[in-house]
Amino acid sequence: MSDYKTLKGQTIKILGADPSPAYEGQVWFDTADNVLNVHTLGAGTWANGENINTTRGDGQLGSVGTQTASFIVGGDVAGPPRAAVGNTEEYDGTDWSESGDVNQVIWFGGAFGTQTAGVSAGGETDIGATYRTAGSEEYNGTGWTEGEDMGTARYSNIGAGTLTAGMVFGGHSSGGAGGLTEEYDGTDWTESGDLNTARTYQAGCGTITAGLCMGGHPAITTSEEYNGTGWTEGNDLNTGRKALSGAGTQTVGLAFGGNNPLTASTEEYNGTSWVAANNMGTARYGMGVGGTALAAFGAGGKVPSRSALTEEYTVATATETVTVS
Repeated sequence: MSDYKTLKGQTIKILGADPSPAYEGQVWFDTADNVLNVHTLGAGTWANGENINTTRGDGQLGSVGTQTASFIVGGDVAGPPRAAVGNTEEYDGTDWSESGDVNQVIWFGGAFGTQTAGVSAGGETDIGATYRTAGSEEYNGTGWTEGEDMGTARYSNIGAGTLTAGMVFGGHSSGGAGGLTEEYDGTDWTESGDLNTARTYQAGCGTITAGLCMGGHPAITTSEEYNGTGWTEGNDLNTGRKALSGAGTQTVGLAFGGNNPLTASTEEYNGTSWVAANNMGTARYGMGVGGTALAAFGAGGKVPSRSALTEEYTVATATETVTVS
């Protein structure tokens, strides 16, 4: 008879408390309660939240944080004239509130960190690729201060990680679509390994040592994983798209929305494969996003007109137990 390690390639962990975060199918023995636990996830569902204060979209919003403590920054408004903006708004899971504007108006910028310690980097300072920037700014929960410039000016780059251990990857530089990755330690930017597939309008999530990149122009399906040094190919999304949004981690990820074609499609990632989940209520692209794959949100974007909509994604979780005598 085969044992659990033979069947699953790993042993059952022995813990004194529930693991955090737990992932679907995780098995552990709880020594406190003397039970064997199996963590399961229900189907995630989308529900409408409060609209953002400044309607914007098309130009991706910088965004970081969780479903109950996050911010969005930048983007573009229709005008006239159409223009990049510096507006910052914070979300507490119920309401959006205005905060301090970024010093340099920006759209198509990358962001990473938390609601009280965030970074915005790259992007365009006006409408048109000639305005791409290498600039970065740090957010303290109230206002923005100038940081060091990245090594390469670009827009449509995506961020992941924390203020002192973050990165941006991909985007459009003077040489066109690229795979460049730069890491940030809270002071300096350092170039790291490139994506295998150069891309723009991609999504991403995770950390500086366990990152995830998916989709991009022109509506590609490829996803890649980052280990702190370089990128390796992962399994493809089921639906190719660009200007999509991503949340979560490298082992519990989420991809949703996007364009080419405009879609409300949502997919969950378990560290190996992408699985179709429940669609958003409104198909759109270029959203600001925050949260984990278990509790995420998407705000703003284009549907195809600019939007103030917020939708929240929540996964039902359960732990099944078996008492050990």
